[in-house]
Amino acid sequence: QPRPLALLCRRSRDGSAVRFSGKRLQSKARGRGCRLSSALATMLAVGLPLRDSIERARRMVREHLEAHPL
Repeated sequence: QPRPLALLCRRSRDGSAVRFSGKRLQSKARGRGCRLSSALATMLAVGLPLRDSIERARRMVREHLEAHPL
């Protein structure tokens, strides 16, 4: 199976892109996208930089998926 991938592209002179990838987890958990978007919005709302917010939100979702294996 392909690895999950998120790509952050910023408008900048160097056209930088930051790639976030990880292993695909089999889980019975539901609401992965909703959980990720809510966590990301929360991290941004408390003032974390975008990259840090993405990393923390992805970690929160990964921990939730690992806690609810198939």
